[in-house]
Amino acid sequence: MSFIITTYCNEGIVMASDSRITYNNTSKGQNDEIINNVGINLSDNVNKLFLTKNGIGISTCGTAAIVNFESNVAEPISGHVEKIINEEIYEEDNVDIVVEKIIKYFDKFNNNLDTTFHVAGYDKEFNRKIVRFNLATGKREDFGKEIAGATWDGETIYFSKLFNETEVSGNSKFVFPQLDIPFQFFNLQDAIDFCRFAIDITIKTMRFTNVVKTVGGNIDVLGIKPDEEIWISKKELY
Repeated sequence: MSFIITTYCNEGIVMASDSRITYNNTSKGQNDEIINNVGINLSDNVNKLFLTKNGIGISTCGTAAIVNFESNVAEPISGHVEKIINEEIYEEDNVDIVVEKIIKYFDKFNNNLDTTFHVAGYDKEFNRKIVRFNLATGKREDFGKEIAGATWDGETIYFSKLFNETEVSGNSKFVFPQLDIPFQFFNLQDAIDFCRFAIDITIKTMRFTNVVKTVGGNIDVLGIKPDEEIWISKKELY
């Protein structure tokens, strides 16, 4: 499933992702309910966060493999994203054009991929643009016009619980109120710390929970400012 997050503030945009890919073998029960039989950790070295030649960030989560009909073999989406970056995206392309090219590229496979993308960057006038979209549903949301904020996708239930109102029952009931995050006061380092925190707490919560550990591996973090892009952390070949 993965976990990706994009946080933005007055100083710039921060994008982050984990690095794990898992294979889930599912089947149907007596009442057609989906049964998750096994979850296998295939790799902790998958790239889910990318930077284009013209300074636009791309992150992805959800279905992480696509079937090549010519070979009938499942191929990682990461290789296809890198192909789009190398062959399809040009210096003058803005965020909207990059989104269109990603959708057009994957449409030809007709795989109905339940894959979500975040695409973020600045145009030549230094206007911030962040787009979140899903290939299967076609749903698209645009972010970034606000002063600051964040959006995250993938295995979000654990992190999102921290900020939702929660009722605890016992000898007496107590309601933990929904927490307010002062994004408007974030600087770029705060955004970096928030992204790392979101993924790290998801990894650690899943570690001590009886669930398939779908989030893990290195945390890649990319900072995008109006005038430059910085890899804060990125796994390397060695």
